[in-house]
Amino acid sequence: MSCSSNIISQQDIRYIDFAALKAAGYRGAVFDKDNCITRPHKDTIVPEIQQAWDECRKTFGEGNVLIVSNSAGTWLDPGGIQCESVTHNTGVPVLRHKTFKPAYSCITTIRAYFSSLQFPIRDEELIVVGDRIFTDIVMTNRMRRWKKSRMTLTCGEDTVGKEKDASKNQPQGPLSIWTTGIWQQDSRVMRWASGGDDSPRFLEAVASCSSVVIPKDTTLNIATRLNMTGLCDKTIDLQGTLRFAPDIPYWTGNGFFISFQTQITFWLFGGRNILLKGGGTLDGAGQAWYDALSANSTLLRPIILTVSQANGAVVENITMINSPEWHNLIIESENVLYQNVTINAASTSSNRPANTDGWNIYRSDGVTIRDSVINNGDDCVAFKPNATNVLVSNLDCNGSHGISVGSVGQFPGVFDIVKNVTAINIKMSNAENGARIKAWAGPNVGSGIVENITFQNFIESEVDNPVIIDQCYETDAATCAQFPSNVEIQDVWFNNISGTSTGSVVAEISCSPDGRCSNINVNDLSLSPHSGTATYTCQNVVLGGNSASLFPTCTVT
Repeated sequence: MSCSSNIISQQDIRYIDFAALKAAGYRGAVFDKDNCITRPHKDTIVPEIQQAWDECRKTFGEGNVLIVSNSAGTWLDPGGIQCESVTHNTGVPVLRHKTFKPAYSCITTIRAYFSSLQFPIRDEELIVVGDRIFTDIVMTNRMRRWKKSRMTLTCGEDTVGKEKDASKNQPQGPLSIWTTGIWQQDSRVMRWASGGDDSPRFLEAVASCSSVVIPKDTTLNIATRLNMTGLCDKTIDLQGTLRFAPDIPYWTGNGFFISFQTQITFWLFGGRNILLKGGGTLDGAGQAWYDALSANSTLLRPIILTVSQANGAVVENITMINSPEWHNLIIESENVLYQNVTINAASTSSNRPANTDGWNIYRSDGVTIRDSVINNGDDCVAFKPNATNVLVSNLDCNGSHGISVGSVGQFPGVFDIVKNVTAINIKMSNAENGARIKAWAGPNVGSGIVENITFQNFIESEVDNPVIIDQCYETDAATCAQFPSNVEIQDVWFNNISGTSTGSVVAEISCSPDGRCSNINVNDLSLSPHSGTATYTCQNVVLGGNSASLFPTCTVT
């Protein structure tokens, strides 16, 4: 490969000698994404070039390789979800920019990135690699500057400078490398026709129509991810089934990455005034995932449906079955309603479903979940950090980990808020927990506040911990005493909670030392074990309410 020209071409990056480029003075690289290092609409490096990609990163060093895409990191990527996913899968930052290549404003953003490095990189020290002439190559040409050569004329003691003929000037700027190989034709119709994947035509229909109907006897095979963010006034009438193909290698590499608790998702659904309804089914095809998890405990598993950056979203009259991970995540959204939703996660093998939460609410406000039935293997509903003004009512939860606030205060340097939450008219059966609050303690954890939480009208059957506050979550007693929780829990009501527990302890209010719990109220508790006397325990808290007398004097640690 010769570096004497300003533009060279290679089939793909396997044919680029990165070491030679580094020796020639090039210190950084800009890469296009689709059909250059990934297949179209995917976020992982094409396997055939993985070794070359690793060599490039090693040669130029951390931070000196940048991906500049006209999809990931642009306004087509609301919230930067794809940007995060590509960064996660490639190990390289993705530029966030407002205008497409080859716009000069995009070039300005590229220059700002490389000039911000500890050891700034100039344009002429860059290579720009891409597969499109009218974006990547044109952009590189625009980045070139003409160096003004000067000649001097001496007249006695005076020296006068004069520019040479412009035709003799030399351009300075990046080296263009045009990759001519095409990993996959970028045609939705072709992918659908050739592979049986219904995702492209489903995406196209939703983009083109205000209302889309999937008939009752129709099953769509969803084999590639669904990005339906940024919608406006759309209705999806799902009378049939969306089945997410259990292609574990594809989804672990291409599911939309969500940094919170290291999650991925099949489907992003967001925008204004959007409705998913119809009586149909979302099938996560979870059995393959449950079996695979037994051999790989770190397996990334997708969430079925993530409502992301939505305002005025409704999901109603929908059945969800066998999600590989959580069934629902609501993130960075407001005014969201779920009603008449049925969730069921079950295994046909000895490998049970795991982490199949019904709903997790994160960084969202004004969420209502009501009139639904949930059979799963984790939290029925969990109010994650920065969930505010949430109402949960008329739920029938079986086999779950309860209605849970938290966990909160897990990550160092992060202040979590969960505020104004009501869970009312809940039936809880065969569960680990009923009404629960959990907060972290110990060294190197975060902080936060849990405030104005009401659990009311719970009927519980065969529940291990019908009422529980655990402010030393995942922390032993000695460590919790040394490093109390940094989460304040205040203004909490457990009202009219009845039923049976699997053990003798029917209510446990365990707060961290140093007054981290305040105004905790217990009213009309009527709980009993299978046999013997019910035991109520508490520590580091002063309880209020008409059932406070059921608790002995609280221990102090």
